[in-house]
Amino acid sequence: MPPTTAIIFSILGGFVPAFIWMAFWLQEDHDHPEPLSRIFKAFLGGMFMVPITLALQLLLNKTFAIPNDLSVIIENSFIVGSVVAFVFAGIEEVLKFLAAYFIGIHSRDSDEAVDVLVYMIATALGFAALENTLYLFEPLLQGETTAAFLTGNMRFIGATLVHVSSSAVVGFSLAFAFFRKKSSRIEHVLTGLFIATLLHTVFNLFIISTQALHMIGALILVWVGTLILFFLFEKIKYIHVNKI
Repeated sequence: MPPTTAIIFSILGGFVPAFIWMAFWLQEDHDHPEPLSRIFKAFLGGMFMVPITLALQLLLNKTFAIPNDLSVIIENSFIVGSVVAFVFAGIEEVLKFLAAYFIGIHSRDSDEAVDVLVYMIATALGFAALENTLYLFEPLLQGETTAAFLTGNMRFIGATLVHVSSSAVVGFSLAFAFFRKKSSRIEHVLTGLFIATLLHTVFNLFIISTQALHMIGALILVWVGTLILFFLFEKIKYIHVNKI
């Protein structure tokens, strides 16, 4: 496939699903919606964190002589591989949170507990959109349209949702402490980041395996996380209304 065509289709495959998910989640904040311009900035912030993430992960790979293929590490030592997966997932979660915090959560527009979740999800979708685009580009460039189609569907269902779910965990932790003192909010954020990183790590360890049972387990994990996310939205709304 010509490079220009591969770029166009990889962008469509990466961004269209993200915009669909974005429209879906924004419906949860229909009572007092955030400015679309601010949400779009959070989305761009998530995208911006992708190259920074890749740079940091590459730096760790070179500094500690870590193979690029995580499955190779796991074959030699599952514990070491899990630690590496946890660190790499942690980098993504921390950077997504920083983008969401400084662009949206810390802004004057964020005046409701549920807004924290909205900005975290917007940032996560921006991150997932660019990451998915990069994953789709190579198989499309090589003319492997079937592989690209399968990759796109897997990332639409799995990787995108795990980014959303893990970021939402952080958002929920902070939203839960929305009306509390600063020290309490910091504690909640750190707890949320740990749980989000753990969730992300487990998903990555599942999808590294080519066994069908593990792939099914990964999909079950993200869909359970999505169902929990629905509950979190309603819970945060309830907390906000009762605090007011």
